[in-house]
Amino acid sequence: MRAKDVMVTKVLTVGPQVSVREVAKILLSNRISALPVVDEQGELIGIISEGDLARRVKLDTNYRRSWWVEMFSGSRIWRRNI
Repeated sequence: MRAKDVMVTKVLTVGPQVSVREVAKILLSNRISALPVVDEQGELIGIISEGDLARRVKLDTNYRRSWWVEMFSGSRIWRRNI
């Protein structure tokens, strides 16, 4: 499988001035997990993802990637906890 097999061609973008609340609404309503952030000229300046919106309750909480990222990266044995 290649990136082109799972990517979308109609890409939604946001500007750096868009609120976090609005980003969350866009992600949820479009059932996507990330948005490119572009400047006034349409140049990519960053990406904001659902992971960026998640807050850790404790400072010492270990970061754990999404199960699907682990599955596709092959960096760990994939096992989804259901």
